[in-house]
Amino acid sequence: MLIYPDRWAVVSLVAAILSFLLICLWLNEITIRVWHFQTHDLIFIFIFSSVLSFLLHKKQRVRAVRELEAGSEKILDQSKKEAEILRRFLNAKDSEN
Repeated sequence: MLIYPDRWAVVSLVAAILSFLLICLWLNEITIRVWHFQTHDLIFIFIFSSVLSFLLHKKQRVRAVRELEAGSEKILDQSKKEAEILRRFLNAKDSEN
């Protein structure tokens, strides 16, 4: 999941939606119990996981952009070298004629 940073945004969105639904249930005094967690505990867990996954999404997005920039610079440098080699080759061919 670290390779695809957009997945963390989806995880964050799903956790936020679940926390919103749990808040609505909690306001209507409907209690949900999962293992030993009550509704308010689950709300905290989902909000915390939503914030954490969103921060991870932002971090991974920045890392992906930096890697893309570095890769683009390498490609541009290689293209400039190849263009210079091609220019020298064409100039050498023109001087032979």
